[in-house]
Amino acid sequence: MGRQNYAFSPNFVEIMAKLFLVLLITISILPAIAQKAGTPTIADTALHFADSVFHTRSIEFEQIETGIPTDIQPILARFNNALVVNRSWFEQYKSTYAGQPLPYNSRFGISADEYRRLQSFTPQLIPVDTQKINIIREGGYIRFHGVDSGFQLLDYLQIDLRRLLLIYGADTVPLIGRTGTTAASPYGAWEGFTWRLEKADANSIIASSRVTARVIEINMGLTSPSSPQPFEPAGQSAATQAATPTSQTATQASPPAAGSLPQPASPSNPQNPAAAKVFLRVKYQQMKEGTTTANLEMVGYIRH
Repeated sequence: MGRQNYAFSPNFVEIMAKLFLVLLITISILPAIAQKAGTPTIADTALHFADSVFHTRSIEFEQIETGIPTDIQPILARFNNALVVNRSWFEQYKSTYAGQPLPYNSRFGISADEYRRLQSFTPQLIPVDTQKINIIREGGYIRFHGVDSGFQLLDYLQIDLRRLLLIYGADTVPLIGRTGTTAASPYGAWEGFTWRLEKADANSIIASSRVTARVIEINMGLTSPSSPQPFEPAGQSAATQAATPTSQTATQASPPAAGSLPQPASPSNPQNPAAAKVFLRVKYQQMKEGTTTANLEMVGYIRH
């Protein structure tokens, strides 16, 4: 935000767009989590769900990202540039309307109609890769091995079926409870479960500028049939789309056979589990002495 050059910059727009999406994701997912951690019934249901999802020897994981529609990008660029130029004013403006939506102001650098579009747009889901993941079931554990190098975020995940625990690296990640999002969420409507660990070094918290901490969050569930589907540009072959970063192939993921899963995602539609898709999100963040050393995220759909 401290750039001296206020001209249009694609890199700047991309950075601001991602920050905007992170805010949307945080707002849409976290408040929806039902705080029922420690309830054995929910833990049993959550692990049974995971056990059912990973019942085959391998899966294909369709990785997706959220993208900004092309007609929104120039609006967002002008909006961001205006906020950089009017940073002091904007901070005061936010304080004036703390806790409530910001009303339109001409100093936003866009029209009132464009501001309404910016507030209401839904990011597109764009498939970026599909990878094969081998499932290793032994000794009461489910473990994972990414076949392709560079796609190994799941390799650190273990599911302990005997103790009903989810382990990531050396950390046991507690079950927070059931989770549900709406269609307005960046990843669409889905329902299932969330595991989350927030671990900080107590001594570093005192020196807030040199915090050492780790956050791990895993979301797993079923999408709603009305959830937004990955965007596929019309009139392009799969080969053409795979060769261009801005035009990716949309593929469909399928959950395990009907009846093999609990239905946390479809309480209103229990007779049609095949219409849903298995959603998986793994987020890993680490900070050491105030410096971010890892900020990784894997989001997408599982198919067998």
